[in-house]
Amino acid sequence: MSRSGRRRRANRYDWLCGALIALAAAVRIPLLEQPGLVVDVTLFKGWGLAGVEHGLFRVYELTGINHPPRSALLWWCIAHLAHRINHALGFLDPELATALDSVAYSVAYTVLVKGPASIADLLIGVLLYRWARQIAGPRWAVAAATMILLHPALIYISAWWGQVDSILALGLLVAFRAASSDQVRRSAILYALTVLVKAQAMILLPVFALLQWQRNGLRRLLHSGEVLVSVLVLASLPFLLVAPEGHIVRSSGQAGGLQGIGSFGTAARPTNNAYNVWWLTLAPDQRRGSDLQPLWGNLPPRVIGLAGFGTVYMLALIWLWRRGPREWPVAAIAVYVSFFVLPTQLHERYLLPCFPLMVLAMTQHRRLLPWFVGWSITFTANLLHVGGLVGLPCGECIGSVLGILTPERIAAINVVLWATLLIMLWWLPSSRPERRSVARPPGEPDAASG
Repeated sequence: MSRSGRRRRANRYDWLCGALIALAAAVRIPLLEQPGLVVDVTLFKGWGLAGVEHGLFRVYELTGINHPPRSALLWWCIAHLAHRINHALGFLDPELATALDSVAYSVAYTVLVKGPASIADLLIGVLLYRWARQIAGPRWAVAAATMILLHPALIYISAWWGQVDSILALGLLVAFRAASSDQVRRSAILYALTVLVKAQAMILLPVFALLQWQRNGLRRLLHSGEVLVSVLVLASLPFLLVAPEGHIVRSSGQAGGLQGIGSFGTAARPTNNAYNVWWLTLAPDQRRGSDLQPLWGNLPPRVIGLAGFGTVYMLALIWLWRRGPREWPVAAIAVYVSFFVLPTQLHERYLLPCFPLMVLAMTQHRRLLPWFVGWSITFTANLLHVGGLVGLPCGECIGSVLGILTPERIAAINVVLWATLLIMLWWLPSSRPERRSVARPPGEPDAASG
């Protein structure tokens, strides 16, 4: 095929990806107007309003916010935008809380709160399309973008629920992409910014560090760590200086931030509606109790979960060290599903970053497809059981399916999928060599693959 023919073919796939993005946006727009999970959306609005009224750097002192500073900045910016909309509509009450009351529970403000996560969904689709095209060609790139852009769980969490887990997933992807391209300083900055969105980004930090070590050596790994810590400290410093009593530490730790990375923080339930091993093995009254209550001998669920997760994590790092840096997406998947299954205090949403990672890994290992499909079904069902069906199309039909997929069955399937995935990794063949995209002009350097 001539160069012009290859270019026309590549452009055709680019247009198809653009159509998929438009379809994904069209699916999400009606859900943005729904109230979603009102408790969470109202919390985000309240954090933003407090920052606007009393100052961004006092938000940890005055509210129960348990998200890192970059999320606090996001809600503050959204509240400012809502304030401007309010003034444009003619509401000029001097009291900010009163002035925003007309927007705070309206469709407009709800759309503003949910918008960033939905935009992150679309950006993940674009990133995976470009990444997969470099590795596996344009056809698989379109398939990869489709699996993410139209994934029901991502649509539900971002456009209906209003949570920011997709922003976390996007940050992890861009940080690992930079690390895979040997951009040490940039990858460290991107990873630090991701940690500043949600604490769960810390879960993959050892995988990130090992990837840096394998590709760039110990010296550049240490430099990456210095950059990462510096960004975290500088971002947190204004909050610490304005509220020196340590409100940001208490809010990020005891109030829930550390609990967000599993089995840490104050005493909490063994599972926060995540259908994992604790939902499967504990009686209903034990699920609602503390994860510090003795379970087996003198060992509480928190200790058991951490020990199991730590063991699996070490095995995953050993596997990655032996297989080489190209296999980091598979190691990250093994870590993230183990994080969902084993530690205590896990919420139902925390598996979301695993799906973009799995799509990326499938560009090298197609045999991961059954696990992707299985977890897509159980994860979506888990979300619907917890969040509900209000405002969703075909709610009665979905409800009948949920009657079959009970929480206990979902938990059992999740544990089976997790165990079989870990077993399968030891027989997973080496990834195929990366090939150039058909659209890449001759002589242009390759971007490093995942």
